[in-house]
Amino acid sequence: FSVFFVMIRSTLLVGYSDLARSLGAEPNRLLRRSGIDPRLENEPDSYVPFGALCDLLERTADETGCDSFGLRLSSRQGIESLGPVGFAMQSSANLRDALVEYQRFQSVHMLGARGELRESTGVAYWFYHVDEPGLLGTRQKVAQAVGLACNIFRGLLTTGWRPSRIDMAQSPPVDAAEYRRIFGAPMAFNAESDCITFPAEMLERPIERSNPELRRLLDRYLTEMQSGIAEDRAEQVRQAIRSCLSRQACSIGDVANMLAVAPRTLQRQMSASGASFSQLLEEVRRETALRHLADSRMPLTQLAAILGYSELSAFSRAFRRWHGQSPQQWQRSRQPAGTLDTTAGLRGK
Repeated sequence: FSVFFVMIRSTLLVGYSDLARSLGAEPNRLLRRSGIDPRLENEPDSYVPFGALCDLLERTADETGCDSFGLRLSSRQGIESLGPVGFAMQSSANLRDALVEYQRFQSVHMLGARGELRESTGVAYWFYHVDEPGLLGTRQKVAQAVGLACNIFRGLLTTGWRPSRIDMAQSPPVDAAEYRRIFGAPMAFNAESDCITFPAEMLERPIERSNPELRRLLDRYLTEMQSGIAEDRAEQVRQAIRSCLSRQACSIGDVANMLAVAPRTLQRQMSASGASFSQLLEEVRRETALRHLADSRMPLTQLAAILGYSELSAFSRAFRRWHGQSPQQWQRSRQPAGTLDTTAGLRGK
């Protein structure tokens, strides 16, 4: 399916026009060029194509010369951007409960990306994954999403939540100091994933606006909304593969376990839909590789490991099969001369 039919709430446009104008741009023209009706900025119950929003943010950053446009836009937004999912989070008992609620109903807010909570020895990690196939140029949207998540965490907890660290898979922006100022935390770029790290004890902190009865009513409403969002089995497998790759454990057994079915059952289901596990795994690897190569300067050895290849040479052969050129040649074709990082990790064959 086309990237322009995967939707996200139009509330993520709130503040766009004012910020674009302040930087010398004409917002309505840019909105229309990205295929978005300018009136949707003020229609909170509407949706826009996820790919169109990504295109808009990239286009605006390029025209204004503001490489932190997505992040600055997030500073003007809060939990209201999530619509009914945000209200359900506000009604939750604590931050952990709120994040579990978001994971449960995030498809009501958007398709094409997802958030994921993980924990390990006293540390909590909130990951943001862009899953939409074939979509490149997501750095501004990712920055907006990570910035918005931080705003939401601060808003839910009035006791001074702050991140311990921010990791971003994209290459460093022109003004990395602006990112550090807005996030107020140590940062790493060219990371394996986009992630907010904070102490796990914050997950247990209560939310002042907790309302169990309202939460139950909202859950019922969100469940009804979610039931209208259909995903076929192949797309569910793709989503699971993306998650398993991020954990560097992606056998058919790992994916079947995530989907709570037996591996043989999963194979039969995929066969019935005309797909195979190996085919879907290759599709996801290809999409993930292109996204990292487009937005970051991660060493190819590291990228190969993320994709589940035991050796860089195996990744390079696969990439040549997909695109008829090496990863370095594909990356150079997208970058101005002299801007490509030529570290040892990028000299794969």
